[in-house]
Amino acid sequence: MKPRAEDILLIDDDEKQKTESLEVVSSDPVTEAGNKFTATAAAVNTYANIRAFYKKVVSVPDCARADHNILVYRFRDKSGLIHEDYQDDGEYGAGRKILGALRDNNIENAAVVVTRLFAKHVGLRCFSIMENVAIDALRKLSGGPAGKPLTPLAEAV
Repeated sequence: MKPRAEDILLIDDDEKQKTESLEVVSSDPVTEAGNKFTATAAAVNTYANIRAFYKKVVSVPDCARADHNILVYRFRDKSGLIHEDYQDDGEYGAGRKILGALRDNNIENAAVVVTRLFAKHVGLRCFSIMENVAIDALRKLSGGPAGKPLTPLAEAV
């Protein structure tokens, strides 16, 4: 049975050590009306990779105190089945929009967390900003230009 995005976020303490070896990249920050948006991405190919990646991201002080950390992932397993989902973290509709961008750009084997430090409402502009910072971070991954499958993390993670 496929786990829900919320289930993936539950991580035991043993996985904490595994986060140290994860290669993550971040977008350039974007500030809009006092809001700060950034994205962090990693190559993934299992739910365990996603859990370790998310734990690493939210352990960063700026992310830990953020109002929203939107998780989006998409990967192809060994049998060729695509697994994808998102967790909006209170930013309703954001995960769906970012997942759509991953699909549109044929990005696979990647997870991204878009972080928002909230200052005030910016309307629908927030969705395009989040999509842009997510794609920016994903393009910075080694072997990960948009439109190409990304190199997954080691199976051991």
